[in-house]
Amino acid sequence: MIDISGAYEGVFKDAYFIRTRSGAGFMHFDFLSVEGQRCNISMCVQKINGEATFNRAIVDAIMTVLRLKEVVSVSGDVNRNGTVTPVDRFPELIDKPIGLLLQRINDPSNERYPYSMNIITPFDKTTKMTAAEILDRATEAKAMEKRLATLKDRTLRVRTSEPIQEASSSEPDENIPF
Repeated sequence: MIDISGAYEGVFKDAYFIRTRSGAGFMHFDFLSVEGQRCNISMCVQKINGEATFNRAIVDAIMTVLRLKEVVSVSGDVNRNGTVTPVDRFPELIDKPIGLLLQRINDPSNERYPYSMNIITPFDKTTKMTAAEILDRATEAKAMEKRLATLKDRTLRVRTSEPIQEASSSEPDENIPF
């Protein structure tokens, strides 16, 4: 299981789009590294109102790194917690060599899933070029190594349900030292 931030090379074993009950759209990727480690990545690519999120650009970057101008979905199903759910699968993304710069996101408030892995940037497995470098026709790869050098795990803030305390009186506090 991939659980450490870093650069990984491998292939997607599955890639599909699923819509939530609320209407938001998520891309799911099952990534298998060349070392045999797996990682399931889920990212919101479409808001409830249909507007694209930042993660949509990550999907476009994946397509660029894989040299795909477009992908066609095929209908399929996934079994999620015992419920069969319809999805749109993307076979063109599956079993193609790719590199991923992954960041571990720790979530101290989630006991069931205390961390997840996010795609920071995909890169060409052979040249190490990012999508921007490929589109800019760069002669050498630099961006991925720069990002890798500064990559750190991120921890989400713990949400508290305590209300913000307001002053109980409108009179000034005489204990203030100024």
